[in-house]
Formats: sequence, C-alpha cells, structure tokens
Amino acid sequence: MIKFSAVAVHNFNVIAYKADYNGKCKSAPGGNYCKGLCTPWDIAFSKYHFLMYLKEVELSKKSVLVLLVSAVAATAAVTYRLATVEFPKRLPSWEFLSARYECKSDADCPSDKYICEAIEGYGTVSPGDELSSYQITRGECKLKEGNRCRSNSQCAAGFLCQAGTCISPIGRDCSGPSDMSCPADYECVQKCGPPVFRGDEPHPGYYCQLKGYQQICPICLASNTRISTPEGGVNVKDIQVGMKIWSLDEKGEKTESTVIRVTKTPVPSTHKVMHLTLSDEREVWVSPNHPAANGKLVGDLKAGGTYDGAGITSAKLVPYWDNATYDILPGTKSGLYWANGILLRSTLSP
Repeated sequence: MIKFSAVAVHNFNVIAYKADYNGKCKSAPGGNYCKGLCTPWDIAFSKYHFLMYLKEVELSKKSVLVLLVSAVAATAAVTYRLATVEFPKRLPSWEFLSARYECKSDADCPSDKYICEAIEGYGTVSPGDELSSYQITRGECKLKEGNRCRSNSQCAAGFLCQAGTCISPIGRDCSGPSDMSCPADYECVQKCGPPVFRGDEPHPGYYCQLKGYQQICPICLASNTRISTPEGGVNVKDIQVGMKIWSLDEKGEKTESTVIRVTKTPVPSTHKVMHLTLSDEREVWVSPNHPAANGKLVGDLKAGGTYDGAGITSAKLVPYWDNATYDILPGTKSGLYWANGILLRSTLSP
C-alpha cells in the first residue's frame, strides 16, 4: 500500500466559467475566480477546471495506475478542446483599450474610427484645400465623434467623452432658453456669435449645448497684442481698416495685405484667455477658441508640442485684465496674420 499525505491532484469535475465581452472571467457558484483579462488558455481551462484534495488517503498501486492513466486522458481531452474551440479574433468596440497610436496621416490609424491629430508639423492650413500645405511630422490617432471612449483625451479635438462616447458639446440650433427640444443632457443657450462692436448686429442665435460645458466667448485677441505690419508692430487697438499688415498669400508666402475689417467686443469680468508661450520666447494672450494657423483652436495646443516652427513651453488659461477683446481681417484668402510674432487666423474669416 502507498500512503499519500496532503496531496492535491485533479479530478474530472467540470466547473463552468463564462467570459463576458470585456474578457473578464465570471465563475459559476462554487468555482474559482479568474482575475483580470482572460487569455484563450484561461477560458479553455476554466471549462475543464477540476480539483480534488486527498489527505491521509491510502491507495493501492492499482489505484495509482488508474489515477495516472485518467490524468493523461484528461490532458488529451483539454488539448483537443484547445485545438477545436473558436475564440473571437477581436473583442467588439474596445479598440480604445489599446495603447496610443502615433501617426503621420489618417492611414496610419488602426481603423476609420480614428483621425490623425497633429502634435508636430509644418506649413499652414487654410479653409480651402488648395491653400493648405500643412504636413504632420508627429501625430496621435484620436477617436472621431460617436465612437466609444474612456476619457476626453482619447477623443479628437472639439469632442468630449460623455457616457463612454465621443460627442460634440455643441449641438443643433434651438429657439431660446425656453426651448425644451434639445437632446437629454443638453440645454438651449445663446451662441457666442461673431466678435462685433456695433450694437445693430443681428442676434447670434441659440444652440443646444452640453449641460455643464463652458463655452468661452468671445474668441478674440487680448488688448496687449501687437500686429506685424510693414511699418513694424502695431497694437491691435490701433489697427484701422485700410492699413497694411503682413499675411500669407495663396502660395503660403508672406505678403502685404489690406485690413478690411476690425472688431472690438466687450467681455465680462470673468473672461479668461490662453497664455501661449513658445520656446523662442514668443508669447501671446488670446481666447482659447481663437483659430490657430494649423487648423486647431489655440485652446487645443498643449505644452510639449510644436507650433509655428517652435516648441510649446506653456499653454495656460489665465484671467483677463481688460474689458474688451479685438480682432482684424486681412484681405487675403488665408485670413492669417502675425500676433506678437505668432501666426494666427482671423475669427472673421468666411
């Protein structure tokens, strides 16, 4: 007789497990719990998990032989199941669980759910494709509107991760504060409207806006901004219609352009502006929703990236010190000008 003491071996009792779409194992009553993400090996063995504890049990040599033969048979059965069971090639709707994807174009992203968003690049982006010369040298794939997400940082610029989906905080037009037709979690609020000074301009209208979202209006330059002109830097407050400033033409070359419109917009005492500082010591104070030259908003620029040929050392929202903001419109199609030596696009561009 052979005596076994405190020996754990496997029997052939099946404890059923199930794996949900998240890849996490859930045990049946009495079963062990599979922590973390299941591999195909985990899932297969969870269907054939067995345990028997023998303590102070005496077995004959014949029993030991039967036990060994049975163990070999069980191993063969599991191996067969591993070879025949079909596992999903891809877990549905969970692409965003993977690591960040770097890119230089949309084609580098894993699927059409993404867009390649520039971190570094060169050239300019214009409203018409014929004027665009911007090339991405380093970018990151971001999820487009309507796709599953876990945080705002995974969504493309201008979108927020709300209830697990990338959405726009700004929706369709509505009629006014009493309009209750906006989707759930949205409310009807007044639009920013164009930055204007005259009081006879038409009302900007209303749109559905995500509750809790703060749209910073207006979207203009701070009062300390100096505009590049052939005569040198001129404060934006002193720029007049008909004056010459520097802009970019259809070929992306620096050219003189005539100012065709100027605006001044009163702001509340709570207004904030983005203080953008570049590695070559250029800096500008501008509303975060002001359009940049690369197709983004100034508020989308982040420290560590590049802009206008230099590194971004700081991009912070700070309180505004004045009672009005300003903007100008050059006569070029690009609508670009230099503010404190930094290339920006006019908010007044068509």
